[in-house]
Amino acid sequence: MNIKLLLLSNVKLMFYIGTVIMIYNYIRNHNLEHVFGRINTYMSLLVIAIGIVIIYFILTDQLDILHKIWQFTRTDDRSYHLGSSHIIRMRSLFAEPAHLGFYLNISLYFVLKQRNKYWLVHAVLISIGIVLTLSYSMVMIGSWLIMSTIAKHVKLSQFKWDRRYLIVVGVILLIALIFGEFLYEAIYIRTLNILSGEDGSAIARLMGSWQQIDSDHLLFGVGAAHSTNITNMYAYALSDFGIIGLFGLLAGTGVIFTFGLREGVFFTLMNISKGGYLNPLFWLFILVIGLTNFNHKHTNRDGEKTWIL
Repeated sequence: MNIKLLLLSNVKLMFYIGTVIMIYNYIRNHNLEHVFGRINTYMSLLVIAIGIVIIYFILTDQLDILHKIWQFTRTDDRSYHLGSSHIIRMRSLFAEPAHLGFYLNISLYFVLKQRNKYWLVHAVLISIGIVLTLSYSMVMIGSWLIMSTIAKHVKLSQFKWDRRYLIVVGVILLIALIFGEFLYEAIYIRTLNILSGEDGSAIARLMGSWQQIDSDHLLFGVGAAHSTNITNMYAYALSDFGIIGLFGLLAGTGVIFTFGLREGVFFTLMNISKGGYLNPLFWLFILVIGLTNFNHKHTNRDGEKTWIL
């Protein structure tokens, strides 16, 4: 066991936990949820815009600027391609299209929960960003999130047509026209191949994550950051922290299920699709879940009701 790596990883883990708690309390105490939501939404739109510009540079073979940018992320341009095809996927400044999709799904969830003045426009734009990643898991999770939100808020017996829905219909048709071929290749064909057994990569990643666990360290794990790259948070928790760590994560998941079935399933799907508890995206996810679902209050010394974790 690498003691130095273990210590540094635990310090990093404690830093993330402490930072999330402090940011959460600060936002709650100052009623800044909507401000935080706007900032995160604008950041998401900026990331999408940068991703589209990068795709344009790739398609026009202007790679000089990109090579400088890639020094800070990932240098191989094949990471932008869908498999061995020439179809370009968007990953913007992230290392993987799936990582970008993970972040955008967090932002989409926040927008759908807050439902501010321009929430529909923002939700549509972020959804387009998720589609452009052509990440199978993230597109499927984003689609499920939208459909579950519609099922939760729209009752067919009480449905009333709103002209704003034309935006949604128009965008769906536009996406189908522009990205239909890409989605057909990335989602439809991929789904058929998975169901037929021809494409075993998705199952292999899910099962492979559990197969990488060291059976000699099931109780306490191998230590923070000592596992190989596991694309499943639950397997990651078991591998690094043992059964105790896995039970802790499962308990946290159970708490999130008490907020609602949609919240619990969304949290589970996201964490099955991506590992990495030392990744800031995971802690942003925890922060957003907390800000949109915790509803308890605390009385401070002055008798004021404040939001405290």
